[in-house]
Amino acid sequence: MEAFALISVAVYCSVSIYMAVRLLALARRTKEWPERLIGTAYVLGGMVGYPASVAARVLVDAGQTASAEFAHVAGQVGMAGAAFFLLLAWRRMFSSNGLAGLAFVMAWTSFMVVALGWTLFNTEAGSRSHMVTLPYWAMLISQGGCYTTLGWASFRHARMLHRRSALGLADPLTANRMLLWALSNLCIVVSYVYTIGLGIMLRNGLPNIYNPAVISACGLLSAVFIGFAFFPPQAFVKRVRANATMGEA
Repeated sequence: MEAFALISVAVYCSVSIYMAVRLLALARRTKEWPERLIGTAYVLGGMVGYPASVAARVLVDAGQTASAEFAHVAGQVGMAGAAFFLLLAWRRMFSSNGLAGLAFVMAWTSFMVVALGWTLFNTEAGSRSHMVTLPYWAMLISQGGCYTTLGWASFRHARMLHRRSALGLADPLTANRMLLWALSNLCIVVSYVYTIGLGIMLRNGLPNIYNPAVISACGLLSAVFIGFAFFPPQAFVKRVRANATMGEA
């Protein structure tokens, strides 16, 4: 099981690098902000945050305390940064002109910063004891809230576009893209809920069922959904359009 977990981590990091490079390259061509923000989120989360968090535990076991502490901080900051850039993506995609959206982003970002600082001052590199503490739960909630907000907005928009595409008023491929984007965020939300639920179990003296492969699997599914949303194979595009045509008929 440990070998499977390590393989999952390696695959997840590789997919994250691939998706980050492709999304940032796409943003360079299109000059669009969603691709740039999402690509940056993959850099911070999949290429920095999660790998550094795993490395912190490995370095502690190897007796490299100073390096482990640096990796621990880098990991937590990377994960928080990924959530922050996805929150900015929500603002850009769904609430670019609303003052309420701007106020929400500012307030939630402040919550994230406080939760991150609270966690860093109350955790040690490589230790899992922080999983049962309120600071860590607050940090997970602050980050998970970003994915939940973006995922829910994407799902609502996908449903709206799906109804319009049935009338020929919207592109079915765009509707499908928004749905895939919602599912991508749902995968990450599941990983956060899993971690919080595990912390609650440990705090109440229940067995430790933590497995990094679960988190990696959620990340891999998220990356797959992103891949089909932004870089769909032609066969997939044809199938989406054919299904939309059959629905209209």
